[in-house]
Amino acid sequence: MLTRWSKRIFIGTVCLVCVLFLTPIAAKAAPETLGEIPSWRAGELRTTPLVVEPTARKNPTDEASARKGTWLEREYRNPQTGERFRAIYIGGPGTKRLRLSPQNTAPTSDGPYGSGATYAPVEIGDEKFPASLETHPLLGVSLAIRLADDKTLTLESQSMTADRLIAVAEIFCEKMREDQ
Repeated sequence: MLTRWSKRIFIGTVCLVCVLFLTPIAAKAAPETLGEIPSWRAGELRTTPLVVEPTARKNPTDEASARKGTWLEREYRNPQTGERFRAIYIGGPGTKRLRLSPQNTAPTSDGPYGSGATYAPVEIGDEKFPASLETHPLLGVSLAIRLADDKTLTLESQSMTADRLIAVAEIFCEKMREDQ
């Protein structure tokens, strides 16, 4: 008959073995969407699982339905030019679709009461991913790209031009297409 301590040691060993074997499998299944880019130094990849809290679920014990997606974030720096940008990827079954108006084909502004931002619809890469380019005189440039109904990539920079940010976005989209 096992003593209380030997039961704890046995259960702890089983848990440790499961963690050691299942962690590489889970890491391999997660997409490395924000990977390395030639000529750029990538910062630390921050990963945030998007989950529904147990108190907000219909079935608090159902862990599978609680997983709604992943938020990945990474900063990049070009050592030759000093340019920097932040890449944010949000994807998964519980994320909202990036809404882009198909009727809006011309650049617009935030009007006379805004802060000078302009917005322009663009298409990124050979796949013609729909995107919205925002240029703000104080905050810089941002580009929100709809990769799929449940996947959005956003690039933001205070030091890059809109054309350079679009060029980087095309590299990202090409890498994602190759990885699939």
